[in-house]
Amino acid sequence: MNNKRDKKVWNYEKLFIGPSMVFAEHMCGGYFMENIKIKKQATGNPYPQIVRNMVKPGVFSTYQGYLKYGLPQTLKGFPVLFTQYGVEKMIENSDTELANNNKAKKLISGMVGGKAQALFITPLQRCRSIIVTSNSSNPVKSVSEVIKREGLSTVMKGWQPTMMKRSMDWGVRFYAKGVAEDYFLSRKAPGNLSLTTGEKLASGMAAGLTGIVTIPFDTMVAMSQQYKEKKEGTFEIIKKNFKQHGTKIFTRGLTARLLHSSWHTMFMMGVGDIVFSMIKQRD
Repeated sequence: MNNKRDKKVWNYEKLFIGPSMVFAEHMCGGYFMENIKIKKQATGNPYPQIVRNMVKPGVFSTYQGYLKYGLPQTLKGFPVLFTQYGVEKMIENSDTELANNNKAKKLISGMVGGKAQALFITPLQRCRSIIVTSNSSNPVKSVSEVIKREGLSTVMKGWQPTMMKRSMDWGVRFYAKGVAEDYFLSRKAPGNLSLTTGEKLASGMAAGLTGIVTIPFDTMVAMSQQYKEKKEGTFEIIKKNFKQHGTKIFTRGLTARLLHSSWHTMFMMGVGDIVFSMIKQRD
């Protein structure tokens, strides 16, 4: 870990890998899975009903508004991966005790990367949630109407729970990834520090299952960002839903959340690591 390559803090390959992995995950069913999750968390309707309503106009209707508000979200991959990797390397190159603590490095760097992603993703996620929950045949009109009624600041609606969720989410995910990697390495011969393709994918998927930790924040984001006929504040919406449904409102969409989280994280961390290793080998 002392070679020149390992001392490099900012690896700009991550700026390309992150968005590429999100796009690949979207095209492999991830976008559809996330829309189901958003619908479930925002409405509470049964999964079969949600899926039927989404595919009724046609299979490709599940990608309604993707080019305008889904495709730009692929860029959410670079804030978290680029920032996380850079912060992890800064800690690794420091003279602190954390430099030799793999799990602590991943936890801290993951939380910082999650915050960076939250600032970037909130406007796009807000627009997407409006489209998914408005049931309008004109997605652009739905978004423009809300902005006209509530002002441009509405695109940042839900940033508070998003910041808490993304920070905790990616911190826990990277920590869990470190735990999984250490487990696989402990089963190998001494000195063997390389993971197989299957082990990298398994580590990423296992990390995604930790999404259960942040399900309350995820649900709050979906509730606060959905389409509304009148202007309501983030915490006003959450409070009203809590009063009406109780604590169970915060675990709504758990199944869809875990499925999508594990799928998404497998691409981001597992496939992303494989691609990054291939690039490094060519240098």
